[in-house]
Amino acid sequence: MKILFALYKYFPWGGLQKDTLRFAMEAVRRGHQVTIFTTEWTGDRPDCSLHVEIVPIRAMTNHRAMDKFAKAFLEYRYQHSFDVTLAMNRIPGADFYFAADSCMASWMPTKHSAFFLKTIPRYRTYLRHEREIADPLANTRIMYIAPPQKQEFMQAYRLPEERFIYLPPGMDPRCRRPENADELRRNKRMEFGLADDDIMLIEVGTNLWRKGVDRVLHAVAELPESIRRRCRFFLAGNDSAEKLQKLALSCKAADRVTFLGPRDDVPELLLAADVMVHPAREEGTGTVLIEGLAAGLPVICSAACGFSSFVQEATQTAIPEPFAQEKLNKMLVEVIEKLPGLAARTITFAQNQDFCGRNQVAIDAMEAFAVQKQQLNLSAMYDFSANDKLMRSRDFYGTRHGFATVKTAEVKWTMLSSLPLELLQEILACHQKSCSDGSFLKSDAKRRITRVRCRNHSYIVKEFCKDFVWAGHRHGRSAWKNSQRLRGYTAPCLAWLRTKGQKSFLIFSDLGQLNLYKRDHHQREDLQDIYDGAGQLLAELHACGVYHADTKTANFVINDLCPWIDRQVLLVDCDQVRLYRNLPNSRRIKNLGQFLATTGHLPAEQKKTLIQTFLHAYGNHAGLSVDEINALLEQVNQQIHTGKISENNHREKVDFKIECEFLESA
Repeated sequence: MKILFALYKYFPWGGLQKDTLRFAMEAVRRGHQVTIFTTEWTGDRPDCSLHVEIVPIRAMTNHRAMDKFAKAFLEYRYQHSFDVTLAMNRIPGADFYFAADSCMASWMPTKHSAFFLKTIPRYRTYLRHEREIADPLANTRIMYIAPPQKQEFMQAYRLPEERFIYLPPGMDPRCRRPENADELRRNKRMEFGLADDDIMLIEVGTNLWRKGVDRVLHAVAELPESIRRRCRFFLAGNDSAEKLQKLALSCKAADRVTFLGPRDDVPELLLAADVMVHPAREEGTGTVLIEGLAAGLPVICSAACGFSSFVQEATQTAIPEPFAQEKLNKMLVEVIEKLPGLAARTITFAQNQDFCGRNQVAIDAMEAFAVQKQQLNLSAMYDFSANDKLMRSRDFYGTRHGFATVKTAEVKWTMLSSLPLELLQEILACHQKSCSDGSFLKSDAKRRITRVRCRNHSYIVKEFCKDFVWAGHRHGRSAWKNSQRLRGYTAPCLAWLRTKGQKSFLIFSDLGQLNLYKRDHHQREDLQDIYDGAGQLLAELHACGVYHADTKTANFVINDLCPWIDRQVLLVDCDQVRLYRNLPNSRRIKNLGQFLATTGHLPAEQKKTLIQTFLHAYGNHAGLSVDEINALLEQVNQQIHTGKISENNHREKVDFKIECEFLESA
């Protein structure tokens, strides 16, 4: 299996970067081909069969660089046909997103005004990326690592439960307390010149202001003198030493602070320390908290940290929100006074926890999704239910609504995100072979339609022989957009290909060989349910303001092959569809007439029952009374008699009407 990880930058001291490498190494251990796609790699590369693809990105700003990186990732993904992809940063269009941080749409409005968020390009870009990942119409699964993250995303974007995958804590296994922990502790403390009775406070991370380093400095400055003179506060992370020194001076704690910079000996630092202090302002999880607990180190953190629940369970030293400096000051003194007992509780707690299971769960989920792709399990990969938001949308190309666009010199593919491009190319090759063999469902000067079988699945390929670029003649584009708008009412449209030779190809899932015009369907035992379903479908479309230009019975196809779409019959051939706020009666009459005029082939003994079933279902779901629907049918009859409905296969003069005295309420 080919797996692609997208990570904006790699450096060895970052928590997100460590997670990425651990995921990648677990996938390599299972025998998969792994690529990490990044803009920069600092430090040694892993000495194994792991490919690192570095793409240089040039931009004036960080957010612009991230935007370019996201586009480069999508191009690289489809060019190299990866089975499954995981975005470690907010990068739209991947199969999975690893939510290392809190939901931006949840916390940003509490810190900035709506005007600020809409006008500042940096925040506008990052929020757009998150919206494209978490949009209800996208199909990116969100891997979350703390329960508050899931709650935030669900509240901000109203996502269904199945879009989320919980990952247990995952840390560097080296941080587990080893058997020779006391010896390692003595050696590291000796290196720092710490006496046995000195108290070593530690904070580890990047962007230390966000981690609350100023809060710790204030707490250290306020310690009682008897404790303060024994305390040393060590900072390990990638931040400006000069900036931190100024901050320590302003807090009157400079004499107690040592800035270590980025370190690769964090496990030994945790053993040497007495207390970890991590009162972060915002922290999606805080893997370093888990690492501290695993080393047997008592931890003080803010409740803003995603993993604060582990700290609270271990030692009850999580500071509740809203944060108050006085609470931290008091708790730091209490923890120092109770250090031996808290250290013993922490060691006991860590011995009964699994802090290293994240990698396995993440790769398990990716493997399961790759199997779904290989089997083309569309019901598990996509939501094909009707969606009013998609019906009114104008975006049928971007990642926000679950689409992907792949361009080459000769062709342009627009398709459902995550579909294997090589599969679509195989289907197209099968279509071209069927055309050369003269095997068509339909062929004329305008279009050619074939049914092809590929990888044990059946597809319908619709080819527009001349698809011009000017409005009114862009048949492929219209068919693609309308098929997506009518998702849940029509056959699933998987992809649209446009060539430079002004040809368009659309690939649909095959529903089956029977439609309501073919005589073969007359023998079905569920015939009455099928006509009831046809009436309901047309009524629901009309209720949404949808006018389909060709609702003859031949376009109502019985759904035998897509059981995951909860309809017995679907309406195909969506080249011409128009949406209204309120559907005009003339359009309603036209659609009813097109259907009824082509029911003349029905057996005489069933015709009346089936037509009445259709009309009853339509009237019930449209909320029409007997008089209202009969008034419509009078106009339908008139249009059929005058030839305004051109396709009429009834031999005798028609006179459609509801014959019962009432309709059941909808």
